Amino acid sequence: MSVAAISVALAGLVVQGGASATSPAEATQKSKWAEADPGDEITFYYGLKRHEARADRTLARVSDPQHARYRQFPSVRRIGERFGATKDAKRVVQKSASSAGLSFALDRTGVFARISGSVAQMAGWLGTGILTTDQQGVRYYRADGSGEPDGLSKWIRESVSYYLAQVPGQTLLRTAAPWHQHAASGTWVRGCKEADNSQGLSYQQLQTAYGQLARPNDRRIGRRVHLAILENGSGYSDAALAHSAACFSSQGRIFSRAPVDGLEEPLPQSGEGDLDTQIAQSMVPRGSRVTVVEQLNTSGAGGSNALWFLMWSKLLELPDLPTAVTLSAGYCEEYIKRHVGAETFSLWDSVFARVGLAGVSAVAAAGDTGSTSCQRDDPKNKKLSVAAPASSPHITAVGGSHIALNPDNTRSDEVVWNDGRAGGAGAGGSSKVYDRPWYQDRAIGKGASRSVPDLSLNAAEGSSWPVAGCGPPHEECGFQQIWGTSAASPYFASQVAVMAAKQAISGRPPYGLLNPALYQSRAADPATFFDIVETNNSIFNKRCCEAPTGYDQASGLGAPNFRPLYRSFTDPGVPGNG
Repeated sequence: MSVAAISVALAGLVVQGGASATSPAEATQKSKWAEADPGDEITFYYGLKRHEARADRTLARVSDPQHARYRQFPSVRRIGERFGATKDAKRVVQKSASSAGLSFALDRTGVFARISGSVAQMAGWLGTGILTTDQQGVRYYRADGSGEPDGLSKWIRESVSYYLAQVPGQTLLRTAAPWHQHAASGTWVRGCKEADNSQGLSYQQLQTAYGQLARPNDRRIGRRVHLAILENGSGYSDAALAHSAACFSSQGRIFSRAPVDGLEEPLPQSGEGDLDTQIAQSMVPRGSRVTVVEQLNTSGAGGSNALWFLMWSKLLELPDLPTAVTLSAGYCEEYIKRHVGAETFSLWDSVFARVGLAGVSAVAAAGDTGSTSCQRDDPKNKKLSVAAPASSPHITAVGGSHIALNPDNTRSDEVVWNDGRAGGAGAGGSSKVYDRPWYQDRAIGKGASRSVPDLSLNAAEGSSWPVAGCGPPHEECGFQQIWGTSAASPYFASQVAVMAAKQAISGRPPYGLLNPALYQSRAADPATFFDIVETNNSIFNKRCCEAPTGYDQASGLGAPNFRPLYRSFTDPGVPGNG
Protein backbone atom coordinates (compact mmCIF):
# COMPACT_ATOMS: atom_id res chain seq x y z
CA MET A 1 0.00 0.00 0.00
CA SER A 2 1.51 3.36 -1.00
CA VAL A 3 1.50 6.41 1.21
CA ALA A 4 -1.49 8.66 0.62
CA ALA A 5 -0.05 12.16 0.34
CA ILE A 6 -2.43 15.02 0.98
CA SER A 7 -1.07 17.58 -1.43
CA VAL A 8 -1.76 21.29 -1.22
CA ALA A 9 -2.59 22.94 -4.52
CA LEU A 10 -1.42 26.46 -5.32
CA ALA A 11 -4.96 27.80 -5.17
CA GLY A 12 -7.03 29.08 -2.30
CA LEU A 13 -10.59 27.98 -1.74
CA VAL A 14 -13.72 29.71 -0.49
CA VAL A 15 -15.28 28.56 2.75
CA GLN A 16 -18.89 27.37 2.60
CA GLY A 17 -21.46 28.58 5.05
CA GLY A 18 -19.18 31.09 6.65
CA ALA A 19 -16.05 33.12 6.12
CA SER A 20 -14.77 33.89 2.65
CA ALA A 21 -11.23 33.16 1.55
CA THR A 22 -9.04 34.00 -1.40
CA SER A 23 -10.31 32.99 -4.82
CA PRO A 24 -8.30 30.33 -6.72
CA ALA A 25 -7.01 32.80 -9.30
CA GLU A 26 -6.01 35.37 -6.68
CA ALA A 27 -4.19 32.82 -4.55
CA THR A 28 -2.18 31.51 -7.49
CA GLN A 29 -1.06 35.03 -8.39
CA LYS A 30 -0.21 36.10 -4.84
CA SER A 31 1.63 32.98 -3.67
CA LYS A 32 5.38 33.28 -4.25
CA TRP A 33 7.17 30.34 -2.74
CA ALA A 34 10.86 30.30 -1.85
CA GLU A 35 13.23 27.98 -0.02
CA ALA A 36 12.60 28.04 3.71
CA ASP A 37 15.23 29.06 6.24
CA PRO A 38 17.02 25.83 7.28
CA GLY A 39 16.76 26.83 10.94
CA ASP A 40 13.00 27.40 11.03
CA GLU A 41 11.10 24.98 13.26
CA ILE A 42 8.17 23.19 11.57
CA THR A 43 5.80 20.27 12.08
CA PHE A 44 4.39 17.89 9.47
CA TYR A 45 1.62 15.39 10.16
CA TYR A 46 1.41 11.68 9.33
CA GLY A 47 -1.61 9.43 9.65
CA LEU A 48 -0.34 6.06 10.86
CA LYS A 49 -1.53 2.53 10.20
CA ARG A 50 -4.30 2.09 12.77
CA HIS A 51 -7.22 -0.02 13.97
CA GLU A 52 -9.86 1.68 11.83
CA ALA A 53 -12.30 -1.21 11.39
CA ARG A 54 -12.34 -1.78 15.15
CA ALA A 55 -13.06 1.92 15.74
CA ASP A 56 -15.91 1.92 13.22
CA ARG A 57 -17.54 -1.16 14.77
CA THR A 58 -17.35 0.28 18.26
CA LEU A 59 -18.65 3.67 17.16
CA ALA A 60 -21.67 2.00 15.57
CA ARG A 61 -22.42 0.14 18.81
CA VAL A 62 -22.15 3.11 21.16
CA SER A 63 -24.18 5.29 18.73
CA ASP A 64 -27.00 2.83 18.05
CA PRO A 65 -30.01 3.35 20.36
CA GLN A 66 -30.95 -0.29 19.76
CA HIS A 67 -27.61 -1.68 20.94
CA ALA A 68 -26.84 -2.77 24.51
CA ARG A 69 -23.67 -0.63 24.51
CA TYR A 70 -25.44 2.56 23.48
CA ARG A 71 -23.69 5.64 24.94
CA GLN A 72 -21.05 3.60 26.77
CA PHE A 73 -18.07 5.69 25.70
CA PRO A 74 -14.44 4.76 26.33
CA SER A 75 -12.03 7.26 27.87
CA VAL A 76 -9.78 9.34 25.64
CA ARG A 77 -6.78 7.33 26.82
CA ARG A 78 -8.56 4.09 25.97
CA ILE A 79 -9.49 5.41 22.52
CA GLY A 80 -5.84 6.06 21.72
CA GLU A 81 -4.72 2.68 23.04
CA ARG A 82 -7.42 0.50 21.49
CA PHE A 83 -8.21 2.29 18.24
CA GLY A 84 -5.06 4.27 17.51
CA ALA A 85 -1.87 3.52 15.63
CA THR A 86 -0.43 0.03 15.77
CA LYS A 87 2.61 -0.56 17.97
CA ASP A 88 4.77 -1.39 14.96
CA ALA A 89 3.71 1.75 13.10
CA LYS A 90 4.59 3.93 16.09
CA ARG A 91 7.91 2.19 16.62
CA VAL A 92 9.07 2.24 13.00
CA VAL A 93 8.04 5.81 12.20
CA GLN A 94 9.43 7.16 15.47
CA LYS A 95 12.76 5.41 14.87
CA SER A 96 12.97 6.79 11.34
CA ALA A 97 12.17 10.35 12.41
CA SER A 98 14.56 10.20 15.36
CA SER A 99 17.40 9.08 13.10
CA ALA A 100 17.01 12.39 11.25
CA GLY A 101 17.00 14.39 14.48
CA LEU A 102 13.23 14.93 14.39
CA SER A 103 10.82 14.49 17.30
CA PHE A 104 7.79 12.18 17.20
CA ALA A 105 4.58 12.90 19.14
CA LEU A 106 1.45 10.80 18.80
CA ASP A 107 -1.78 12.80 18.92
CA ARG A 108 -4.29 11.89 21.65
CA THR A 109 -6.65 10.51 19.01
CA GLY A 110 -3.97 7.94 18.19
CA VAL A 111 -4.67 8.59 14.50
CA PHE A 112 -1.66 10.70 13.49
CA ALA A 113 1.78 11.76 14.65
CA ARG A 114 3.41 15.16 14.70
CA ILE A 115 6.94 15.05 13.28
CA SER A 116 8.79 18.19 14.32
CA GLY A 117 12.21 19.73 13.86
CA SER A 118 14.15 22.19 11.77
CA VAL A 119 13.57 22.74 8.07
CA ALA A 120 17.01 21.25 7.41
CA GLN A 121 16.21 18.11 9.40
CA MET A 122 12.81 17.71 7.72
CA ALA A 123 14.31 18.18 4.26
CA GLY A 124 16.94 15.56 5.01
CA TRP A 125 14.32 13.07 6.22
CA LEU A 126 12.04 13.59 3.23
CA GLY A 127 14.78 13.97 0.64
CA THR A 128 13.18 17.12 -0.76
CA GLY A 129 13.25 20.86 -0.25
CA ILE A 130 10.90 22.80 2.01
CA LEU A 131 9.23 25.91 0.57
CA THR A 132 7.67 28.86 2.38
CA THR A 133 5.65 31.99 1.72
CA ASP A 134 4.09 34.72 3.87
CA GLN A 135 0.59 36.05 3.37
CA GLN A 136 -1.69 38.10 5.60
CA GLY A 137 0.25 37.44 8.78
CA VAL A 138 0.62 33.68 8.25
CA ARG A 139 3.77 31.83 7.18
CA TYR A 140 3.07 28.71 5.14
CA TYR A 141 5.47 25.81 4.75
CA ARG A 142 5.16 22.83 2.44
CA ALA A 143 7.33 20.08 1.03
CA ASP A 144 8.58 20.66 -2.52
CA GLY A 145 7.20 17.31 -3.60
CA SER A 146 4.97 14.62 -2.17
CA GLY A 147 6.28 14.90 1.38
CA GLU A 148 6.26 11.11 1.69
CA PRO A 149 9.11 9.74 3.81
CA ASP A 150 10.99 7.03 1.97
CA GLY A 151 10.46 3.39 2.95
CA LEU A 152 7.55 3.95 5.34
CA SER A 153 4.57 3.32 3.08
CA LYS A 154 3.64 0.19 5.05
CA TRP A 155 3.20 2.22 8.23
CA ILE A 156 1.91 5.59 7.04
CA ARG A 157 -1.60 6.02 5.62
CA GLU A 158 -1.68 9.78 5.05
CA SER A 159 1.07 12.35 4.66
CA VAL A 160 0.30 16.02 5.36
CA SER A 161 3.52 17.88 4.58
CA TYR A 162 2.10 21.29 5.35
CA TYR A 163 2.52 23.67 8.28
CA LEU A 164 1.30 27.13 9.35
CA ALA A 165 2.91 29.59 11.74
CA GLN A 166 1.99 33.09 12.78
CA VAL A 167 4.49 35.70 11.54
CA PRO A 168 5.76 37.70 14.54
CA GLY A 169 4.75 41.35 14.42
CA GLN A 170 2.33 40.98 11.51
CA THR A 171 -1.44 41.44 11.67
CA LEU A 172 -3.64 38.51 10.74
CA LEU A 173 -6.24 39.03 8.01
CA ARG A 174 -9.85 39.46 9.13
CA THR A 175 -12.11 37.05 7.29
CA ALA A 176 -15.42 38.15 5.82
CA ALA A 177 -18.82 37.85 7.47
CA PRO A 178 -21.62 35.48 6.46
CA TRP A 179 -24.74 36.72 4.71
CA HIS A 180 -26.43 39.69 6.38
CA GLN A 181 -29.54 41.89 6.09
CA HIS A 182 -33.14 42.30 7.43
CA ALA A 183 -36.96 41.70 8.09
CA ALA A 184 -38.84 39.17 10.27
CA SER A 185 -42.16 38.14 11.88
CA GLY A 186 -43.54 37.40 15.36
CA THR A 187 -43.26 39.67 18.40
CA TRP A 188 -39.88 40.95 19.61
CA VAL A 189 -39.17 39.85 23.19
CA ARG A 190 -36.23 39.82 25.60
CA GLY A 191 -33.83 42.03 23.69
CA CYS A 192 -32.81 45.68 23.55
CA LYS A 193 -34.38 48.19 21.19
CA GLU A 194 -31.09 48.66 19.36
CA ALA A 195 -31.14 45.04 18.20
CA ASP A 196 -34.88 45.17 17.48
CA ASN A 197 -34.26 48.07 15.09
CA SER A 198 -32.14 45.77 12.95
CA GLN A 199 -35.36 43.90 12.03
CA GLY A 200 -34.50 40.29 12.83
CA LEU A 201 -35.73 37.73 15.36
CA SER A 202 -34.60 37.80 18.97
CA TYR A 203 -33.00 34.72 20.45
CA GLN A 204 -35.95 34.26 22.79
CA GLN A 205 -38.36 34.29 19.85
CA LEU A 206 -36.45 31.39 18.31
CA GLN A 207 -36.22 29.55 21.63
CA THR A 208 -40.00 29.80 21.94
CA ALA A 209 -40.57 28.58 18.40
CA TYR A 210 -38.30 25.54 18.61
CA GLY A 211 -38.83 24.68 22.29
CA GLN A 212 -36.70 26.01 25.13
CA LEU A 213 -34.84 23.28 27.02
CA ALA A 214 -33.54 25.32 29.96
CA ARG A 215 -34.31 28.65 31.59
CA PRO A 216 -31.64 31.27 30.83
CA ASN A 217 -30.55 31.54 34.49
CA ASP A 218 -30.64 27.83 35.34
CA ARG A 219 -27.12 27.40 36.73
CA ARG A 220 -27.83 23.80 37.72
CA ILE A 221 -27.93 22.90 34.04
CA GLY A 222 -25.52 25.61 32.93
CA ARG A 223 -22.56 24.45 34.98
CA ARG A 224 -22.77 21.09 33.19
CA VAL A 225 -22.86 22.59 29.68
CA HIS A 226 -19.60 22.52 27.71
CA LEU A 227 -19.83 23.48 24.04
CA ALA A 228 -16.92 23.79 21.61
CA ILE A 229 -16.85 26.07 18.56
CA LEU A 230 -14.28 25.54 15.79
CA GLU A 231 -12.96 28.64 14.03
CA ASN A 232 -10.56 28.68 11.08
CA GLY A 233 -9.21 32.21 10.76
CA SER A 234 -12.35 33.77 12.27
CA GLY A 235 -11.97 35.18 15.76
CA TYR A 236 -14.52 36.89 17.96
CA SER A 237 -14.62 40.22 19.76
CA ASP A 238 -14.91 40.17 23.55
CA ALA A 239 -16.46 43.65 23.33
CA ALA A 240 -19.09 42.50 20.83
CA LEU A 241 -19.85 39.43 22.95
CA ALA A 242 -20.37 41.65 26.00
CA HIS A 243 -22.51 44.09 23.98
CA SER A 244 -24.76 41.24 22.86
CA ALA A 245 -24.94 39.85 26.41
CA ALA A 246 -26.06 43.22 27.77
CA CYS A 247 -28.74 43.50 25.08
CA PHE A 248 -30.16 40.00 25.53
CA SER A 249 -29.47 39.54 29.28
CA SER A 250 -27.17 36.60 28.58
CA GLN A 251 -24.26 37.47 30.86
CA GLY A 252 -22.53 34.80 32.91
CA ARG A 253 -21.49 32.39 30.17
CA ILE A 254 -17.81 31.48 30.35
CA PHE A 255 -15.76 31.71 27.14
CA SER A 256 -12.18 30.58 26.58
CA ARG A 257 -9.88 30.16 23.58
CA ALA A 258 -7.85 27.06 22.71
CA PRO A 259 -5.23 27.62 19.96
CA VAL A 260 -4.22 25.02 17.40
CA ASP A 261 -0.60 24.49 16.24
CA GLY A 262 1.11 27.66 15.02
CA LEU A 263 -1.25 30.25 16.52
CA GLU A 264 0.40 32.57 19.06
CA GLU A 265 -2.40 35.05 19.83
CA PRO A 266 -6.21 35.23 19.51
CA LEU A 267 -7.57 35.32 15.99
CA PRO A 268 -8.75 38.72 14.73
CA GLN A 269 -12.44 39.49 15.10
CA SER A 270 -14.71 38.56 12.19
CA GLY A 271 -18.41 38.29 11.53
CA GLU A 272 -18.29 34.49 11.60
CA GLY A 273 -16.62 34.30 14.99
CA ASP A 274 -19.00 36.88 16.43
CA LEU A 275 -22.01 35.03 15.02
CA ASP A 276 -21.00 31.65 16.43
CA THR A 277 -20.14 32.89 19.91
CA GLN A 278 -23.14 35.19 20.30
CA ILE A 279 -25.62 32.52 19.26
CA ALA A 280 -24.04 30.08 21.72
CA GLN A 281 -24.07 32.70 24.47
CA SER A 282 -27.77 33.41 24.02
CA MET A 283 -28.87 29.78 23.70
CA VAL A 284 -27.16 28.16 26.71
CA PRO A 285 -27.96 28.92 30.38
CA ARG A 286 -25.91 30.96 32.82
CA GLY A 287 -22.77 29.19 33.98
CA SER A 288 -22.25 27.35 30.68
CA ARG A 289 -18.74 26.98 29.30
CA VAL A 290 -17.88 27.58 25.66
CA THR A 291 -14.42 26.71 24.33
CA VAL A 292 -13.50 28.34 21.03
CA VAL A 293 -10.85 26.29 19.21
CA GLU A 294 -8.93 28.70 16.99
CA GLN A 295 -6.77 27.84 13.98
CA LEU A 296 -4.83 30.06 11.60
CA ASN A 297 -6.65 30.66 8.33
CA THR A 298 -5.61 27.72 6.14
CA SER A 299 -7.10 29.12 2.92
CA GLY A 300 -4.51 31.78 2.12
CA ALA A 301 -1.34 31.50 0.01
CA GLY A 302 -2.55 28.48 -1.88
CA GLY A 303 -3.54 26.70 1.31
CA SER A 304 -6.68 24.72 1.88
CA ASN A 305 -8.38 22.77 4.59
CA ALA A 306 -5.68 20.09 4.68
CA LEU A 307 -5.07 20.88 8.34
CA TRP A 308 -8.67 21.13 9.53
CA PHE A 309 -8.35 17.79 11.32
CA LEU A 310 -6.19 19.60 13.89
CA MET A 311 -9.19 21.61 15.12
CA TRP A 312 -11.16 18.43 15.73
CA SER A 313 -8.30 16.53 17.36
CA LYS A 314 -7.76 19.49 19.71
CA LEU A 315 -11.06 18.58 21.39
CA LEU A 316 -9.50 15.45 22.88
CA GLU A 317 -6.63 17.52 24.30
CA LEU A 318 -8.90 19.81 26.32
CA PRO A 319 -8.80 19.31 30.11
CA ASP A 320 -12.55 18.71 30.07
CA LEU A 321 -14.27 17.18 27.06
CA PRO A 322 -17.08 19.20 25.48
CA THR A 323 -20.33 17.35 24.85
CA ALA A 324 -21.01 19.05 21.49
CA VAL A 325 -18.96 20.85 18.86
CA THR A 326 -19.94 23.02 15.90
CA LEU A 327 -18.21 24.15 12.71
CA SER A 328 -19.83 26.81 10.52
CA ALA A 329 -17.74 26.14 7.43
CA GLY A 330 -17.15 23.59 4.71
CA TYR A 331 -15.72 22.93 1.28
CA CYS A 332 -17.23 21.38 -1.81
CA GLU A 333 -16.28 17.69 -1.89
CA GLU A 334 -15.01 17.93 -5.46
CA TYR A 335 -12.66 20.77 -4.55
CA ILE A 336 -11.21 18.86 -1.65
CA LYS A 337 -10.45 15.90 -3.90
CA ARG A 338 -8.97 18.09 -6.62
CA HIS A 339 -6.95 20.57 -4.58
CA VAL A 340 -6.05 18.68 -1.42
CA GLY A 341 -6.45 15.01 -2.24
CA ALA A 342 -9.11 12.36 -1.74
CA GLU A 343 -7.04 10.98 1.14
CA THR A 344 -8.14 14.00 3.17
CA PHE A 345 -11.44 12.28 3.82
CA SER A 346 -9.88 9.19 5.42
CA LEU A 347 -7.82 11.27 7.83
CA TRP A 348 -10.73 13.56 8.66
CA ASP A 349 -13.10 10.68 9.28
CA SER A 350 -10.66 8.82 11.48
CA VAL A 351 -10.48 11.87 13.72
CA PHE A 352 -14.26 12.41 13.54
CA ALA A 353 -14.79 8.80 14.63
CA ARG A 354 -12.59 9.27 17.70
CA VAL A 355 -14.48 12.44 18.59
CA GLY A 356 -17.72 10.45 18.49
CA LEU A 357 -16.20 7.59 20.46
CA ALA A 358 -15.31 10.09 23.19
CA GLY A 359 -18.99 11.07 23.48
CA VAL A 360 -18.78 14.40 21.65
CA SER A 361 -21.64 15.23 19.25
CA ALA A 362 -20.21 16.79 16.08
CA VAL A 363 -22.31 19.32 14.14
CA ALA A 364 -21.51 21.26 10.96
CA ALA A 365 -23.24 23.72 8.64
CA ALA A 366 -24.37 22.06 5.42
CA GLY A 367 -23.71 25.23 3.39
CA ASP A 368 -25.49 28.17 1.80
CA THR A 369 -25.55 27.42 -1.93
CA GLY A 370 -28.45 25.01 -2.21
CA SER A 371 -27.96 21.81 -4.17
CA THR A 372 -24.86 23.19 -5.92
CA SER A 373 -22.28 23.57 -3.16
CA CYS A 374 -19.31 23.75 -5.54
CA GLN A 375 -20.68 26.93 -7.09
CA ARG A 376 -19.40 29.02 -4.20
CA ASP A 377 -15.87 27.70 -4.67
CA ASP A 378 -16.13 27.95 -8.46
CA PRO A 379 -18.88 30.24 -9.81
CA LYS A 380 -18.93 28.33 -13.10
CA ASN A 381 -19.50 24.95 -11.46
CA LYS A 382 -23.26 24.47 -11.20
CA LYS A 383 -23.27 20.69 -10.88
CA LEU A 384 -25.18 18.99 -8.08
CA SER A 385 -22.80 18.77 -5.13
CA VAL A 386 -22.53 18.89 -1.34
CA ALA A 387 -19.93 20.19 1.10
CA ALA A 388 -17.67 18.44 3.59
CA PRO A 389 -17.24 17.92 6.48
CA ALA A 390 -21.03 18.09 6.87
CA SER A 391 -21.32 15.25 4.34
CA SER A 392 -19.40 12.90 6.64
CA PRO A 393 -21.62 10.21 8.23
CA HIS A 394 -19.90 11.08 11.53
CA ILE A 395 -21.25 14.66 11.46
CA THR A 396 -24.78 16.01 11.93
CA ALA A 397 -25.34 18.20 8.86
CA VAL A 398 -27.54 21.23 9.55
CA GLY A 399 -29.41 22.69 6.59
CA GLY A 400 -31.41 25.88 6.33
CA SER A 401 -35.08 26.77 6.75
CA HIS A 402 -37.20 29.92 6.81
CA ILE A 403 -39.44 30.06 9.87
CA ALA A 404 -42.57 32.22 10.20
CA LEU A 405 -43.93 33.05 13.66
CA ASN A 406 -47.32 33.77 15.15
CA PRO A 407 -47.75 36.84 17.39
CA ASP A 408 -46.98 34.65 20.43
CA ASN A 409 -43.77 33.48 18.68
CA THR A 410 -44.93 29.92 18.17
CA ARG A 411 -44.25 28.51 14.73
CA SER A 412 -46.75 29.53 12.07
CA ASP A 413 -44.96 27.71 9.26
CA GLU A 414 -41.49 26.67 8.17
CA VAL A 415 -40.22 26.10 4.65
CA VAL A 416 -36.91 25.30 2.98
CA TRP A 417 -34.63 28.33 2.89
CA ASN A 418 -34.19 29.51 -0.69
CA ASP A 419 -33.51 33.20 -1.30
CA GLY A 420 -32.09 32.56 -4.77
CA ARG A 421 -28.63 33.29 -6.11
CA ALA A 422 -28.25 36.59 -4.27
CA GLY A 423 -29.42 35.43 -0.85
CA GLY A 424 -28.43 31.77 -0.74
CA ALA A 425 -30.25 28.53 0.06
CA GLY A 426 -29.83 25.64 2.47
CA ALA A 427 -27.46 23.01 1.09
CA GLY A 428 -28.46 19.41 0.47
CA GLY A 429 -28.07 16.49 -1.88
CA SER A 430 -26.09 13.28 -2.31
CA SER A 431 -22.46 12.85 -1.36
CA LYS A 432 -20.03 11.77 -4.07
CA VAL A 433 -17.57 10.59 -1.44
CA TYR A 434 -19.50 8.76 1.28
CA ASP A 435 -21.71 5.67 1.04
CA ARG A 436 -25.14 5.62 2.66
CA PRO A 437 -24.56 5.12 6.42
CA TRP A 438 -26.30 2.32 8.24
CA TYR A 439 -28.58 4.63 10.21
CA GLN A 440 -29.98 6.19 7.00
CA ASP A 441 -30.42 2.74 5.48
CA ARG A 442 -32.44 1.74 8.53
CA ALA A 443 -34.60 4.88 8.75
CA ILE A 444 -35.17 6.19 5.22
CA GLY A 445 -34.37 3.22 3.01
CA LYS A 446 -31.30 1.87 1.29
CA GLY A 447 -29.37 4.06 -1.09
CA ALA A 448 -25.97 4.40 -2.66
CA SER A 449 -24.86 7.66 -1.06
CA ARG A 450 -24.90 9.62 2.16
CA SER A 451 -27.74 12.15 2.03
CA VAL A 452 -27.57 15.61 3.56
CA PRO A 453 -28.77 17.52 5.46
CA ASP A 454 -29.84 15.57 8.51
CA LEU A 455 -32.13 18.37 9.71
CA SER A 456 -32.74 22.08 9.17
CA LEU A 457 -33.07 25.20 11.30
CA ASN A 458 -33.71 28.87 10.74
CA ALA A 459 -31.20 30.33 8.28
CA ALA A 460 -33.15 32.65 5.96
CA GLU A 461 -32.69 36.34 5.29
CA GLY A 462 -36.28 37.09 6.24
CA SER A 463 -35.89 35.57 9.73
CA SER A 464 -32.27 36.45 10.41
CA TRP A 465 -30.20 36.51 13.61
CA PRO A 466 -29.10 39.67 15.50
CA VAL A 467 -25.31 39.88 15.85
CA ALA A 468 -23.32 42.66 17.51
CA GLY A 469 -20.19 44.02 15.93
CA CYS A 470 -17.64 46.46 17.34
CA GLY A 471 -15.26 48.30 15.06
CA PRO A 472 -12.45 50.85 15.05
CA PRO A 473 -11.48 53.51 15.77
CA HIS A 474 -13.30 53.58 19.12
CA GLU A 475 -14.74 50.05 19.13
CA GLU A 476 -18.24 51.42 18.70
CA CYS A 477 -20.78 48.60 18.72
CA GLY A 478 -23.98 48.02 16.81
CA PHE A 479 -26.21 45.22 15.52
CA GLN A 480 -26.70 43.72 12.10
CA GLN A 481 -28.75 40.77 10.93
CA ILE A 482 -26.83 37.72 9.72
CA TRP A 483 -28.25 34.58 8.21
CA GLY A 484 -27.13 31.23 6.78
CA THR A 485 -26.45 27.73 8.03
CA SER A 486 -23.53 29.36 9.87
CA ALA A 487 -26.20 30.41 12.37
CA ALA A 488 -28.21 27.19 12.34
CA SER A 489 -25.24 24.96 13.21
CA PRO A 490 -24.17 26.65 16.49
CA TYR A 491 -27.81 26.90 17.52
CA PHE A 492 -28.35 23.16 17.14
CA ALA A 493 -25.04 22.28 18.81
CA SER A 494 -25.94 24.56 21.74
CA GLN A 495 -29.18 22.67 22.26
CA VAL A 496 -27.38 19.32 22.10
CA ALA A 497 -24.99 20.56 24.80
CA VAL A 498 -27.98 21.56 26.95
CA MET A 499 -29.59 18.14 26.45
CA ALA A 500 -26.33 16.45 27.45
CA ALA A 501 -26.16 18.64 30.57
CA LYS A 502 -29.67 17.60 31.57
CA GLN A 503 -28.57 13.99 31.18
CA ALA A 504 -25.47 14.63 33.29
CA ILE A 505 -27.67 15.79 36.18
CA SER A 506 -29.17 12.29 36.16
CA GLY A 507 -25.74 10.66 36.00
CA ARG A 508 -26.02 9.74 32.34
CA PRO A 509 -23.36 10.15 29.63
CA PRO A 510 -23.62 12.49 26.63
CA TYR A 511 -24.82 11.43 23.17
CA GLY A 512 -21.74 11.20 20.95
CA LEU A 513 -22.62 10.62 17.29
CA LEU A 514 -26.20 11.85 17.33
CA ASN A 515 -27.48 10.90 13.88
CA PRO A 516 -28.71 7.36 14.67
CA ALA A 517 -30.81 8.70 17.55
CA LEU A 518 -32.21 11.53 15.40
CA TYR A 519 -33.40 9.17 12.69
CA GLN A 520 -34.82 6.68 15.18
CA SER A 521 -36.67 9.44 17.06
CA ARG A 522 -38.26 10.80 13.90
CA ALA A 523 -39.40 7.30 12.89
CA ALA A 524 -40.83 6.53 16.33
CA ASP A 525 -42.49 9.90 16.96
CA PRO A 526 -43.14 12.34 14.08
CA ALA A 527 -43.77 15.11 16.64
CA THR A 528 -40.03 15.30 17.28
CA PHE A 529 -39.62 17.19 14.00
CA PHE A 530 -41.71 19.71 12.10
CA ASP A 531 -42.01 18.19 8.64
CA ILE A 532 -40.97 20.84 6.11
CA VAL A 533 -42.93 20.20 2.93
CA GLU A 534 -42.68 23.44 0.95
CA THR A 535 -40.23 24.86 -1.62
CA ASN A 536 -36.80 23.49 -2.58
CA ASN A 537 -33.12 24.36 -2.37
CA SER A 538 -32.39 24.54 -6.11
CA ILE A 539 -30.76 27.78 -7.21
CA PHE A 540 -29.99 26.83 -10.82
CA ASN A 541 -33.08 24.74 -11.66
CA LYS A 542 -31.26 21.44 -11.22
CA ARG A 543 -34.42 19.57 -10.13
CA CYS A 544 -32.91 18.93 -6.75
CA CYS A 545 -33.95 19.09 -4.12
CA GLU A 546 -37.67 19.25 -3.31
CA ALA A 547 -39.30 18.95 0.12
CA PRO A 548 -42.01 16.26 0.10
CA THR A 549 -43.40 14.55 3.20
CA GLY A 550 -40.78 12.81 5.32
CA TYR A 551 -37.03 12.88 4.89
CA ASP A 552 -35.73 14.82 1.88
CA GLN A 553 -32.48 16.34 0.67
CA ALA A 554 -33.83 19.88 0.97
CA SER A 555 -34.64 19.85 4.70
CA GLY A 556 -33.51 16.48 6.04
CA LEU A 557 -35.77 15.13 8.77
CA GLY A 558 -37.28 18.61 9.13
CA ALA A 559 -36.92 21.20 11.88
CA PRO A 560 -36.42 19.83 15.41
CA ASN A 561 -38.97 20.37 18.14
CA PHE A 562 -36.44 20.25 20.94
CA ARG A 563 -38.63 19.29 23.89
CA PRO A 564 -40.25 16.18 22.38
CA LEU A 565 -36.95 15.35 20.68
CA TYR A 566 -35.14 15.35 24.01
CA ARG A 567 -37.82 13.18 25.62
CA SER A 568 -37.61 10.69 22.76
CA PHE A 569 -33.91 9.88 23.10
CA THR A 570 -33.20 6.39 24.41
CA ASP A 571 -31.47 5.88 27.75
CA PRO A 572 -27.92 4.53 27.60
CA GLY A 573 -27.26 0.83 27.98
CA VAL A 574 -25.41 1.44 31.24
CA PRO A 575 -25.10 4.90 32.88
CA GLY A 576 -21.57 6.27 33.01
CA ASN A 577 -18.74 7.00 30.64
CA GLY A 578 -17.41 3.47 30.44
